[in-house]
Amino acid sequence: MFGTGPFDYASLVQDDALGAHVAGYEVMMSIVWLHSLRTGNWRHWLAALRSASESGDQFDIRLGVSGMVEMPESGDRCDLAIDLADGSTLPLPAHIWAHVRALHPTGSPEDEFVLVGHNSPFFRDDPSAEQLCPSMCDQVSWLRNTLFARLHRYPINGLMLCCRVEDVAQKLDSFYGSRVRATATTEKIKELEE
Repeated sequence: MFGTGPFDYASLVQDDALGAHVAGYEVMMSIVWLHSLRTGNWRHWLAALRSASESGDQFDIRLGVSGMVEMPESGDRCDLAIDLADGSTLPLPAHIWAHVRALHPTGSPEDEFVLVGHNSPFFRDDPSAEQLCPSMCDQVSWLRNTLFARLHRYPINGLMLCCRVEDVAQKLDSFYGSRVRATATTEKIKELEE
């Protein structure tokens, strides 16, 4: 399934320059990628990010995975995993996300958002894609005139959405670090204490 198949086993950190900083942690940082996502739109957004950084923009970026790919049209929940020769399995995350936060905020929606890549070969291009969030990629100025902007909605290149933090903070596994979630958590603690 790897190499010539629909999946790749590779680092979550796909930028070569940054990958050098996590050398030695490959086992901990590696995940199963849908090949078309990793080599398509994920690379396109990294190229746009690199271009914005070279123009002087600075960002804090946190990466993660969420959910499990499920077999479609299955009556029972059936998570997909890859069986290895040693008897262990590799889970297939349903989504790969990048929480992007500008280090010098301007007060616009592009200051903080989450890029979410659909990591399933079973994804259908229909309105259900918007269930995760209404995409706001067109509101991010440094993404607007890029190859990513033209291709991010095509599943053949790995469908990706740009989401407001508040739209996905409670939907993505292991999502952390957002001001929105921290505020919501603090308010919830206060409610419980009363």
